[in-house]
Amino acid sequence: MTRVAFGGGLRLMELLRLRVKHVDLEQEIITVRGGKGDKDRFVPLAHAAVEPLRRTGPRSGAFTRRTAGRRCGVWLPEGLERKYPKAGEEWPWFWLWPMII
Repeated sequence: MTRVAFGGGLRLMELLRLRVKHVDLEQEIITVRGGKGDKDRFVPLAHAAVEPLRRTGPRSGAFTRRTAGRRCGVWLPEGLERKYPKAGEEWPWFWLWPMII
């Protein structure tokens, strides 16, 4: 988390609200949604953080271990849950920093 925060100059709440789909590992860019002043912006992703983030992706097994044997999902903003009922169960909508159970 520290590499991502300092590498991109993210504020604390911007860092904590990141979802998997906001991070582009190929172009090394983070899309910050609803930051200060409720504005969206693009910030660089620290090169040192790319490989650790890649290891936590859906193909790494972390997603499968986290969701095995239970129904999972995440909160979706502003009525998206009604519009896309299954979107909260898809990998791109998951938080980038999940709670370790």
